[in-house]
Amino acid sequence: MSKPHSRVAEAAMAILQAAPDRRLGFSVLNRTLFYADLCALRDLGKPITGSDFVALPQGPVLRDCARVLVEELDRAGLAEQVVEGQENAVIARGEIAEFTLLSSEEVGIVRLVARTIHGRTAAWVSEYSHENEAWQVAFRAGTGSKIDRILAMQQVVEEDPWVGEPPDGTVEACMEASATENGVPLGS
Repeated sequence: MSKPHSRVAEAAMAILQAAPDRRLGFSVLNRTLFYADLCALRDLGKPITGSDFVALPQGPVLRDCARVLVEELDRAGLAEQVVEGQENAVIARGEIAEFTLLSSEEVGIVRLVARTIHGRTAAWVSEYSHENEAWQVAFRAGTGSKIDRILAMQQVVEEDPWVGEPPDGTVEACMEASATENGVPLGS
């Protein structure tokens, strides 16, 4: 067994190792990686995988997911994809004792997202991902279109602190000027 050579593969293993039965459906694994990236972007200022996600009818999926994810895990002897009924499951066959490409904070985020999603049905996870505005925009642009992470992150932002802040003097002056200057914004 060898170590994976990508952040995607390490993140996937952290997810699989966090799952009580060390297996997830391929679609659910992709969504878990998507939401781990969004939570890391929100909390750490950068995504974990560094990979693009694209819009498919089922929801967000890693670009080139078979090559980037499944083949690398299989080559490393860490996990394999098997067909089980209608779902392709990814099953951990090995374990990473020490994550070298991900920080402890990133591993923590991945595990938290994995525990949150574990136990949900694939249909629920897919429906939840379909509520993501960035997936909707990308999907309308065409199957396989890249998902905008910044827009996607809005789904996992519980509260945007500045929205509730009262306007400061500059904002109030601009609002007043706009109202008194026949709606010309910012006093232009």
